[in-house]
Amino acid sequence: MGGELEEAANKLTTDTVKGFGLSAVKSEESTFQFYPFIYSAGGASYKELETPEAIKSFEFIDGLLEEGYMSQDVLTATQDDLTRMFVEGDLAMMVNGPWMIDRISESADFEYGITYIPKDQEFASVTGGDNVSITKDGNVDAAWEFMKWLLAPEQNEKFAMDTGYYPTRTDVLHEAEYWKNEELVKEFIPIMEVAEARGPSANWPKVSEAIQLAIQETLTDTKTAEQALTDAAAKIKELEE
Repeated sequence: MGGELEEAANKLTTDTVKGFGLSAVKSEESTFQFYPFIYSAGGASYKELETPEAIKSFEFIDGLLEEGYMSQDVLTATQDDLTRMFVEGDLAMMVNGPWMIDRISESADFEYGITYIPKDQEFASVTGGDNVSITKDGNVDAAWEFMKWLLAPEQNEKFAMDTGYYPTRTDVLHEAEYWKNEELVKEFIPIMEVAEARGPSANWPKVSEAIQLAIQETLTDTKTAEQALTDAAAKIKELEE
């Protein structure tokens, strides 16, 4: 898995620079950043974490850490921390999102590019952002009207541009000039085509906690990847029953 990534990370790693980084902090950020590697290896849903494909993806990331291509700092690094390390020249490659483009461009005095997350079997990514919901005890009719207004093309486009997110509507994504023509920004469009949602699950916060723990157990050598994911799968199965 990821032979080219490993080779590039090796070449880019020096005494002062790590070749690769992703967030493995115990929060949703690590689940968000690890999931593309699970999908890319041929892994399926969060209900099948003990599969050989998922285990393989965790072993690969752990190998990058063991080889010294990633810093132990990834265990506490948020996406903000990765961006800071990148612009300061301490990190050569990272997994991150389009909401960091403006910050990087404002701070970095070097050219940089954006591409797919390296693949094993196929390119993969996951969607981030936020959810909009209506509570059953609220003013449902008015809330629904607001939701329809917010997600109409004009508002969807403006909200996405102002936040650094990508439109939740494919028509806006493909028709708006900003995403078609803006340098760097447009590089995320093909990545969006292979992005999958995490879950979905009504128990997602607890499901994600189990995955986060497996990530940290694997990278700290508290457990093997196989044992960490087997235990996570057992916890998730209990949650979903």
